Amino acid sequence: MYKKIIMFLWCFVVAQANAFAQTTILRVEYFFGVDPGFGLATPVPLVSANEINNLSFNVDVSALPKGLHYFMVRSQAATGQWSIVNKRMVYRELFSTATLPSIGYVEYFIDNDPGIGNATSIPVATNPNVEDLTASIDISMLAKGGHYFYVRTRDTEGKFSTTTVKYFEIEDILPLKLLSYSTALDNRSVRHFWTTANEMNVSHFMVERSIDGMNFTTAGRIEAKNGTAQQSYSLRETLPASLLNAATIYYRLKMVDKDGTFSYSKLTTVAPQKLAQFVISPNPATNFVNIAIPKAKMVAISTVTGQTLYRATLDASADTHTVRFNRLPAGTYLLKVVKENNDTIVEKLLIR
Repeated sequence: MYKKIIMFLWCFVVAQANAFAQTTILRVEYFFGVDPGFGLATPVPLVSANEINNLSFNVDVSALPKGLHYFMVRSQAATGQWSIVNKRMVYRELFSTATLPSIGYVEYFIDNDPGIGNATSIPVATNPNVEDLTASIDISMLAKGGHYFYVRTRDTEGKFSTTTVKYFEIEDILPLKLLSYSTALDNRSVRHFWTTANEMNVSHFMVERSIDGMNFTTAGRIEAKNGTAQQSYSLRETLPASLLNAATIYYRLKMVDKDGTFSYSKLTTVAPQKLAQFVISPNPATNFVNIAIPKAKMVAISTVTGQTLYRATLDASADTHTVRFNRLPAGTYLLKVVKENNDTIVEKLLIR
């Protein structure tokens, strides 16, 4: 087995500039670990005696054991003088040619993880092609609405794979219709907005939070209003200090009926680590506001309950924007900016 090593020899050529200036290179040789002596190491074929910069050559490493080794290379001038040894550390990894273990076990769960090895198993054949594996899953006991389906495998050596997740929906068992659910960062908080229609016998809503998209905890709860008219909800969650630098936080809305049945919304995310604060001026404002934020593509002004009153497209190449609006009553509003990467920032806007 050979490994191609590209040696950039300019570093030792510069170090030996005084001794090798305008000198023809007669020989280049290499060895691993113990020096066999000048002229006794493995020679490197030279195409040109004057061009060793960016010299590349194949090195036989088949006899090297697994682990760290020192690769040594040096050159000899036509005058007979040898350079210093140029040393590099290399790591030899041995790759098994044995057949990969077969998949011997597949299991799944829905919404909540019972623990590795404790989920519902799926029968598999010997040496199955799991990409083409099909199975019938009993969902008759699930509440209708949104759910998360998880699956993982175990090979014949007892090693489990990572868990794959897919979102799916069952027709609403509740008359409740979730029209929208969104989240937005607001300084050290996350604002949650959702609207519903046709609420009947709905008990409450729960906002659930996760840092891995699998294991969720409750972040807030609001009681249902009920009624056939469209309803709007908002919830402000103060982030714990441990999550202020999180790369991604996952959220979902859990809708619970009075008889205990429930369903989930689709996942939504915020990214505290990626968001930069932006500047609004003047604030309070009258009929315009200046926004300083890079790579913004959209701005919207809404009521604190989530009703959008103004929306405009921004030039993402500009760092500052002037937003003009008219006929908004005095009060407190939410100004939302969406960036090119779809990160969303929300700040309070006072209009007088």
